[in-house]
Amino acid sequence: MQVEEGFGIAIKDSDAEKMVTPHDLIEQIMNQAGRTGRVPCLKQRAFHRIRASLMRRFGLKREQIRLETRLTEVVPRPARKNHFDEILKELGINKSIELVRPDWMTQMIAITVMASSLALTVFFAFQPVPYPILSYIINVPVLAVVFFVVLFGWLAAILTRGQRYEFEPAMATVEGLSRWMVANSSNLAEAPPGQWSREQVAEKVRSIVIDVLGCEKEYREDAEFVKDLGVG
Repeated sequence: MQVEEGFGIAIKDSDAEKMVTPHDLIEQIMNQAGRTGRVPCLKQRAFHRIRASLMRRFGLKREQIRLETRLTEVVPRPARKNHFDEILKELGINKSIELVRPDWMTQMIAITVMASSLALTVFFAFQPVPYPILSYIINVPVLAVVFFVVLFGWLAAILTRGQRYEFEPAMATVEGLSRWMVANSSNLAEAPPGQWSREQVAEKVRSIVIDVLGCEKEYREDAEFVKDLGVG
């Protein structure tokens, strides 16, 4: 569904059954919405635009910005989301991005929430509970743990909202941002409306598959959806 909406096409069930790998999907999209003819390397073009924008905004030198450069090294942490949204706007991308909490914080929150939930469940199991509904929940250990996990998880999410300052793994580097830009920008290459270069198709398919299946490390064009990428 995301592929059909993203490319403005319809894929027949009979054709979908034949798509074993992302490569098969890319070729099908190219048959319906692609264009022939040689086009410039869009990822390279995206990289040059990103580098120019970062240099202008933060006074960086060319050698400080490479494909492997992490965005956290060049985009200041204070007001990072605002900076980045303005960069995307400058690059002609009318989308916003959401920053995420660092991995260590997410892990710490998970451990703290689970430990606190278990401790309170055990504590209330030996204490009278004044409210009937809460008393029923406490008397069922599984329900009690789930209740406290949801409650503490919600509170932790609110309290740490201001600590979302990391980029998502898929676009944590300049190369990742370049890939994302190829998949999400319509002004990198001059083309008739509704027509895509193979590079654009490949990057957008990659983005969709990783988003739906969470298979960034396993993703390859020749990987099988069921065998390698976890489609059940």
